[in-house]
Amino acid sequence: MHPNTRSFVALLALWSGAATPASVGGIIVSTSMGTNGGLTVTSATVGTPEPGNDNVPGLSANTLFYMETYNDVATGAARFAHAEGPPTEYSVTLVVTNETGVVWTDYALFVGLGNIDFPLFVDYFAFDFDMPPTISGAGGLPSWSSPDANWLVWSGLEVEPGSTIQFEFNLDLLAENISGDWLIHQRPTAIPAPATAAVLLASAACLSMSRRTRRSSERSR
Repeated sequence: MHPNTRSFVALLALWSGAATPASVGGIIVSTSMGTNGGLTVTSATVGTPEPGNDNVPGLSANTLFYMETYNDVATGAARFAHAEGPPTEYSVTLVVTNETGVVWTDYALFVGLGNIDFPLFVDYFAFDFDMPPTISGAGGLPSWSSPDANWLVWSGLEVEPGSTIQFEFNLDLLAENISGDWLIHQRPTAIPAPATAAVLLASAACLSMSRRTRRSSERSR
């Protein structure tokens, strides 16, 4: 790799909240708990009994697990660190509790550089759709889409306040020259809270009444 290219990759990693890439990488060695944005990770574990198992059928024997609570409808992230090793695939489970007080209709996940608002595509850290992702615990008619391998977007959800949903998907760490701290970015989308909806309806009614009054006044002149 050209020296200038290495420098550019390092700068992008720092911007995404990741450590500067160094040496080789592909095996997750640790996870982190704590709050990032609206999301709090309360429990996290990782196991890698089969390093170098890229492109296995079904769920991977390597596991990455997070127990999460969302307290605010905002972008959040779960953190992990990976280090030297061959390209490896993980089965990821996210157990997410909605404590935001509003109903969620969509849930987006993003991996790679940048963040969910300013994403930058990478081909060495990606969702693996050989096995379709699953969701449980959500009402509605859930369906998923993926604009590219860095995105997994669930829509058609009805996730009530206080309820818990579970995501399962496979994740590939494909590169052998990247290491450091990386994030699984997440963001729910909520319908307006009842009070907010009432305010919006009242505003629309006032605007409509104002227009009718103005037209009536103009006709009476």
